[in-house]
Amino acid sequence: MASILLNDTELQFPNFTIVSASAGSGKTHTLTLKILQLLMSPNVPHNRLNNVLAMTFTKNAATEMRQRVLEYLKKTYHGNKNILDQLCPLVSMDEANLRTRCGELIETILQDYSAFQVQTIDSFMARVFRASALEFGFSPTLEIVLNSRTILDAAFEQFSRELATDPSKQQLLEELTDILVENQNTSSRYIWNPFQKLSDEVRNLYNTLSAQSKEVLPSSENGRQVTILRREILDTFHQLHTLVRDSGLEITKNYENAAAVAQAGEVDKLIELKSINKPVKAGKSKTEKEKTEEWNTRFAPLQEKFSSLAAEYVVQQAYHYYLPYVEAHKLFRGTIEQIMRRNGQVNLSDVNRTLLHYISEEIVPQVYFYLGDAIYHYLIDEFQDTAPVQW
Repeated sequence: MASILLNDTELQFPNFTIVSASAGSGKTHTLTLKILQLLMSPNVPHNRLNNVLAMTFTKNAATEMRQRVLEYLKKTYHGNKNILDQLCPLVSMDEANLRTRCGELIETILQDYSAFQVQTIDSFMARVFRASALEFGFSPTLEIVLNSRTILDAAFEQFSRELATDPSKQQLLEELTDILVENQNTSSRYIWNPFQKLSDEVRNLYNTLSAQSKEVLPSSENGRQVTILRREILDTFHQLHTLVRDSGLEITKNYENAAAVAQAGEVDKLIELKSINKPVKAGKSKTEKEKTEEWNTRFAPLQEKFSSLAAEYVVQQAYHYYLPYVEAHKLFRGTIEQIMRRNGQVNLSDVNRTLLHYISEEIVPQVYFYLGDAIYHYLIDEFQDTAPVQW
């Protein structure tokens, strides 16, 4: 969806402008005009250089945008007719005043280039974090790490050493391993290296959670264990299967396949099959049809029980599948923070979440004080790529 630039007199000026123009030179042109409109129009309040922040998602795009703004300013100053015709109505100026204003803005940018805020959203987050680093217990000279793998590897290595001396952590690892085994399907029952599996999955979970603005739900104390539900589902199916055979009716091929799956104990595959709802073929004669209907009525209670257990099983399995990794994530979180502070490093994803909690506590004026800026206008390019925690 292309951004629409209205005439300057028709514009409203909210703090946020989300520009979602089509990719390519057309989008760059649209963004450039929007930035110039905000910086130069006399009808835009609070439009000094450090009042406007334009964010995009790659360094190359940010560099191109800064170069394009300066290029447009220079060409306008030297009387480029094409750009003048586009800018004049946008900023409500005649050509003479616009060219003069362009010269002034070029001089302002060159004298205070750091106030020309066209940057990646990650760079902006890092900048705010560095400004408040002492509040978070970090040195202002900290290193912001883009790839969390090094930090996480160090945290897992430290944890593995602590296992030898900390009985509580040994017990927790055993409990987590038990949960892992319980939640495996029958085709992957045996786990020869549970610690490695925990390590890999917690890394993935860490990266996923870091992009979210909300916390993980607490562990559920309700609901039966997955293993108990598996057993009840199979018992219910076997009761139904006995009843189906006792009916003497012709069994459908699909139901026979389901019976074979149940015999093998493959609960997950059994639930995916819909054949238990029609276990027998309908007769052709009136008598056969009546007999089929009568037996279907007798099948119904067990079929309903099976469906109810299957629904509960799916919910519990979905909830508990990541439970060991969530618990491990909580366990390693403290170790990860120790490693980061000791090494003077912080992962970029942690920067975002720390800032989220900081600003949620309404300490925003302090952030502005550290930055020395009051940003009134935000332009966000490629908004669809913004993570919830960044937004």
